[in-house]
Parts: sequence; C-alpha cells; structure tokens
Amino acid sequence: MFPAGTRVLVVDNADGLRSMMRMLLAKLGLTEVIEAENGKVALERLKNQPIQAPIQLITLDWNMPVMDGFTFLNEIKAHPQYQSIPVLIVTAEDDAVKVMDALTVGAAGYIVKPFDEALLQEKLCSIWQSISIEK
Repeated sequence: MFPAGTRVLVVDNADGLRSMMRMLLAKLGLTEVIEAENGKVALERLKNQPIQAPIQLITLDWNMPVMDGFTFLNEIKAHPQYQSIPVLIVTAEDDAVKVMDALTVGAAGYIVKPFDEALLQEKLCSIWQSISIEK
C-alpha cells in the first residue's frame, strides 16, 4: 500500500494518542514515524529532516499548546518546501466550519476522534492514492 520507508510526522500534544498512532501506522506498514507534541516542534522536525529521507505524510491534531494545528497547517502550506506534504487532520473538533477551514487551507483529509483502524486506513489510502495520481 505505502512504499517502504514512507516517513510520517505525527503531531499531537497527547502522548497516548501519539503512541496509538504509531501502533496503528505500523499495522499499515508505516514504521518510519517522527513525533511532535505541538506545531512549533513539528516545524523544527520538518526543518531538520534529512534531505534523503523527507517526511511524506503528516497527521495533525487541531488543539495543542504553543502552536495549534491550524496555525501549523497555514505555516507549512505557505512554505514551498513543505506545501506538497499531505496533512490528515486527526482531532476531536467536528465543527463543520473548522473542517472547511482546514480543507480550504490545504488539509488532505479530516478524521474526528475517536476513530478506528479501518477509518484511518481508508483516509490514508485515499490520500496516498490521490497524491500518486497527481505525480
């Protein structure tokens, strides 16, 4: 499904959710996972990523301290180096306006917590398929 070595950045302030995402992503064959507890740390991870092994997918929580998900999404979508990285919003926010805001800025998908492995797989496969078609 996903090419070997696909690198995923999981951004969420909850340690438990980052651990759960790591486990679910591993079941999907995505074992190259980098974690960040907020948008500011996530930006640092992006800036310091190795050129030969770039981050290819981001899962992003909406509500976080220091820098929230919406601010982070705006930052990376405004930066030419990062704007093509697909971002899946994974949050408890189910407000239709926030969903539309995220999609308008450039999020590739949106999942509301709690979610299951099947829904995560479906969303990630859909995102991966759409970027494979674009290439």
